[in-house]
Amino acid sequence: MLSSQRPLPATPEPETPRQDGRGLGPARLPFRVVFFPLLLVLLYSCDLTEATPVPASVALVPGAMELDALGATLTLSAVVRGEGGQALGGVSPEWESDDPTLVEVSPQGVVTARSDGVATISARVGDAVGEATIVVRQSARQVEMVTGEGQVAPAGEPLPEEVAIQALDRLGNPVPGATVRFEPSDGGGTEVTSAEADPQGVASTRWVLGPEPGTQSLAVTVGERHSFHLLASALNDEGEVPFRIRFQFLSDPTPAVADAFQEASARWEPFLREKLPPVLVRVPEGRCGDNAPALDQVVDDLLVLVTVEHIDGPGGTVALANPCFLREDGLLPIVGQLRIDEDDVDELDAFGILGDIVAHEVGHVLGLGSLWELFELLELPSLPDARGADTHFTGAQSIEAFDAVGGETFEGPKVPVENEIGGPGSRDRHWRQSVFEVELMTSLLSTVRDNALSRVTLASLADLGYVVELDRAEPFNLNLVEGVAPREDEAFRIVHSHRDRIVHVLGSGGEIVETLRW
Repeated sequence: MLSSQRPLPATPEPETPRQDGRGLGPARLPFRVVFFPLLLVLLYSCDLTEATPVPASVALVPGAMELDALGATLTLSAVVRGEGGQALGGVSPEWESDDPTLVEVSPQGVVTARSDGVATISARVGDAVGEATIVVRQSARQVEMVTGEGQVAPAGEPLPEEVAIQALDRLGNPVPGATVRFEPSDGGGTEVTSAEADPQGVASTRWVLGPEPGTQSLAVTVGERHSFHLLASALNDEGEVPFRIRFQFLSDPTPAVADAFQEASARWEPFLREKLPPVLVRVPEGRCGDNAPALDQVVDDLLVLVTVEHIDGPGGTVALANPCFLREDGLLPIVGQLRIDEDDVDELDAFGILGDIVAHEVGHVLGLGSLWELFELLELPSLPDARGADTHFTGAQSIEAFDAVGGETFEGPKVPVENEIGGPGSRDRHWRQSVFEVELMTSLLSTVRDNALSRVTLASLADLGYVVELDRAEPFNLNLVEGVAPREDEAFRIVHSHRDRIVHVLGSGGEIVETLRW
């Protein structure tokens, strides 16, 4: 039966979530509306940020410091800590100096010395403050010449004007009130004096030269170090500045020994006519003999360190001598050593040849024999095992001088060098005895005849680079007849100790720049 009544609409089913995740149907809508406002309320009521630590202390590193020169700088570090003691990073303090005229400080904590005194530097972070104490105390580390350099006066007289120097800190700023010490370091002169620098750092003194003619030096000291050596020229009676050989005794000499050394310098100096440049020598102890002191002085022209000591007893080694330090330019000696056996001194004095022995050894310090090989002027050496070889010295001026004193007729290479007598220390270091007979630089010295300082010996110095007066040489002529050498009863053999040949070359600052061995 057909009914005319319409069917009632179906009750809608609750919507389920879509499989593609694109949202919920109407049945879930009331839940969403209720849930999210509640979540927002809960989040709003919770403070999820961490509290900023409060700085509790500031420590500066270093906490105290002394600056020794105006303009000197130092960077301070600030360590900031919280209440729990933890270090706080990324904090920039505010820097301040309580006296910027003494010490300035930059926003980065760099302090700069401006004047002598004490200042406090503070670093502030909030209510926390750290402090550092900065002391500025200028220290004189160097000096500069103001007036008085290069003066000339007679030996023993005051220089025409005062010597004035300026004391400076290590950055070149004047140091007012600095104590400056003036001390003659090369042969007498004015007594040691001290002066206080004026507000411009300038100190001055009057320099009275020592009694010995030659180049003299005045050591200027600030603090604990020699900062400057001032040179002046002391004239002799002829108005000249002579070549100078100075002796420094490392042991007390007897009057006879002291006289012998004075005689030796007076013998050599007149022949050496041109001065060598003064050299600052700054070397440690023990570099010119085991007992050699440390040296810090200007040397003009040659310094010989002398020791009278026990070597090997009577009749053995009489002496030894050699240069120790050479100039860098030209390799001529600056400092040498000379040692004499105290057990032979009385006999040498009794024979009347102590002065000749000393003069002979000074010749070796000047370079005679001791530097011939270094200068490549020795041919056919007899050492170590070629006794009798025709050893000879090849310097052109020496050959000419040898011919001038009678050597034209000599048959053989010139100039003949000792090749038979003695061993190391004697052979290859002296003129040949059988040819020169009684010349000063032979191995046998006569006790009854003059041991002449000949033209040939002076010419050999010229071949090394010295400027000499050949025409003032002591009278000497060769007698090329066999058998006229000193007889045994009138000869004194000079026995030298053999030593390794080692010399040091000094640079312009007085320091060792090279060591030579041959």
